[in-house]
Amino acid sequence: MKPGSELLPMLPILLPLGTAILLLLLRKKPAIRNLVAAAGALATIAADLLVCARTLGGEVLTHRLGGWPPPFGILVVADGLNGLMLAVSAVVSGCALWFAFAYVRREFDRRVFLPLFMFQLTGINGAFLTGDIFNLFVFFEVMLMSTYCLISFLGEDRQIEATFKTISMSLVSSTLMLTGIAILYAMFGTLNMAHLAQRMAQAPPPPGIYLPAMLLAAVFCLKGAMIPLHFWLPDAHSSAPTPISAMLSGLVVKVGMYGLVRMLTLLFVPLRADLEAFLGVAAPITIVLGALGALAQSDYKRMLAYSTISQIGYILLALSFGTAMALSAALLYVVNHAVIKAGLFLTSGLFLARTGSVELSDQGRLLEASPGSAAAFLLSAMALAGLPPTNGFFSKFAVIQAGLATRHYVGTALALGAAVITLMYIMRAWQLVCWAPGRASPAPWRPSLAQIGPVGLLAGLCVLLGLGAGPLKALTDQVGFWLLDPSHYLGAVPLAS
Repeated sequence: MKPGSELLPMLPILLPLGTAILLLLLRKKPAIRNLVAAAGALATIAADLLVCARTLGGEVLTHRLGGWPPPFGILVVADGLNGLMLAVSAVVSGCALWFAFAYVRREFDRRVFLPLFMFQLTGINGAFLTGDIFNLFVFFEVMLMSTYCLISFLGEDRQIEATFKTISMSLVSSTLMLTGIAILYAMFGTLNMAHLAQRMAQAPPPPGIYLPAMLLAAVFCLKGAMIPLHFWLPDAHSSAPTPISAMLSGLVVKVGMYGLVRMLTLLFVPLRADLEAFLGVAAPITIVLGALGALAQSDYKRMLAYSTISQIGYILLALSFGTAMALSAALLYVVNHAVIKAGLFLTSGLFLARTGSVELSDQGRLLEASPGSAAAFLLSAMALAGLPPTNGFFSKFAVIQAGLATRHYVGTALALGAAVITLMYIMRAWQLVCWAPGRASPAPWRPSLAQIGPVGLLAGLCVLLGLGAGPLKALTDQVGFWLLDPSHYLGAVPLAS
């Protein structure tokens, strides 16, 4: 294969983008539009999984748009990390869209929702695949602009408020990111990630490199909702339509985590120790305060939103340890948390369909009314609490093991304590939803296939990924090994001489 001749890594971007454009053109033909949305989603999932299979086999796929060489042309790169993130994107987006066909019922709402959803997916996949830091910013904006509209498209007051907070976050992060990018270009004359990595490694970095590093770290931590940069997330995740809540927690905040991993292992390797020290302080605070915030909530979706903040802290904590074992644990946590939290947020759609509310006190007797729904909720709840044999247990175990191996005892102890708090609030939710008398009728209730199907699939994956934790951990170990050896990435990326 000639450098830059591989088209495959472009497909996860082009397929949802083309589908979104077709959906806009077919907005007055609902039957065809729904088929196009389903076909486009399935094609995107297939492309995501094919890229994942190729890259996890050791290949690094590249494509130069228009044949222009870097640093002038746009470069798309897929390595093991990209492949892993695309697999997560395939699962979460597929289940969210499946659920959306039951959730978004009105014709006008579907006309708006479906193309926006595919534009959001375009931005997410593009952010994972771009090999240029400026185009990372561009795909961030594509993802966020569609997210604003998706959060508020039903027009409720709380959704409008949440959208304004999310826009405020975006304006701040965009300003910081563009400033950091401009400084990097002034220092190194390129925005290609591989070029930046090479030029930064050739000589001691200038003292001013700390400024763009901290600006970009702030951007990724803001998008990942690290405390105290979390102000936008609780309202956005709890107010958004249920399928979009699943996308926000399962994928959008993971884009921030992806950016941090690239910073630590490719872009700012000479500053890795300083960045890890910063994360080592911020991560335990995020874990504990996020868990306490979740414990105080009576709204189920708001509880899950604060839980997302806490769980992101575990990923940040693992990244702060600085070893191959810890990096593998962070990647394992990214994959498993996306599956767990997408399933739990979609479960809130079941509660809403049954009772018209997501307040825990308005639920009750779900086990009696719909044993299948209760079973799916229980499996996802067990995974979030970190109970065996679910994937959540092995995620937390991997982080704790990495912390003990590196003698980060304080952060590890706080993570263990927060895990107990997580068990407390998720088991309280289970008791109120499934056992307590509550206000809901105990009459039998049958969710539709589009409602229970994606929830059951994600709950089943929580168990399958737990039972198959060994092979999954072996994959994240391999990806972690590749990431800590930048030559694996740099040697496969076509660069101008």
